[in-house]
Amino acid sequence: MLKRWHWIGGRFAEKDELQVSARLLGLLRGWAIFDYFLSVGGELSPITDLYLDRFYTSASRLKLEVPVSREDLKELLRELINLNGGIQAFRLVLSAGESSDGWNPDGKPVLMIFSEAISEVPQQWFSKGISLKTYQFLRPLPQVKTTFYVVGKLAQMDADTDDVLFVYGGNVLETPRSNIFFVKDNALITAGNNVLKGITRKLVIEIAQERGLEIIERDVPLNSISDMDGAFITGTTKPIVPVRQIDDVGYEVTRMKEMLDLLRNELLERTGLSINTVVSGVLND
Repeated sequence: MLKRWHWIGGRFAEKDELQVSARLLGLLRGWAIFDYFLSVGGELSPITDLYLDRFYTSASRLKLEVPVSREDLKELLRELINLNGGIQAFRLVLSAGESSDGWNPDGKPVLMIFSEAISEVPQQWFSKGISLKTYQFLRPLPQVKTTFYVVGKLAQMDADTDDVLFVYGGNVLETPRSNIFFVKDNALITAGNNVLKGITRKLVIEIAQERGLEIIERDVPLNSISDMDGAFITGTTKPIVPVRQIDDVGYEVTRMKEMLDLLRNELLERTGLSINTVVSGVLND
């Protein structure tokens, strides 16, 4: 659900005034990036700069110039917090500019900042875990946060599970909107290539290393997941969600509870979030 105020095309606008050109190359050719992160306690999250690092890096890789400086962008975010109040999620979108021939940009990139209610995560996911169905797909430009999510969405709509898990070349990669970790003995194993290296993923790796857990970033063959002790996913609104099943491979969620609770509690402390911020039933501020 959209909040009242947003920033689009160089000005603040109310939600019923959100209009951009139909000739933007983000629409015509998918030449666009985005990022998504949360406000905390009526102010910017303490990890906002990590998300902005990724946003500006993604823009550079797609040869897009963000039309405002990082500090000016943070001021725009603060103003949206003041205008809308309460808990909110920011969706930053940067599209290549308008195009008269449908291929070459005529103007500068267009920045949009949408303020939204936070995507809800069911409470039972944290206690009972989620089920995943594998799907053969490798995202284009996997380390860039483009707006191309249609394949993941269609796969998710056809699945009879909580989400889908991308697999390519015989290796497990990621879900459409989360990274995945596997647990084996005292180690966390996660794909190191062909995935978007999420901000929450980065923090979990740092926390785990500080807690003496081994981190292994490598290819994860699909045929090896039955040998793992467990698995969990991570994302901005999914602060360590256990996985109970992948296809016909099941995991005992309670087996990992102590480890995951430790990692999650530290993660929430660093991000300034709480479980109540992201679970359904607590978000309609």
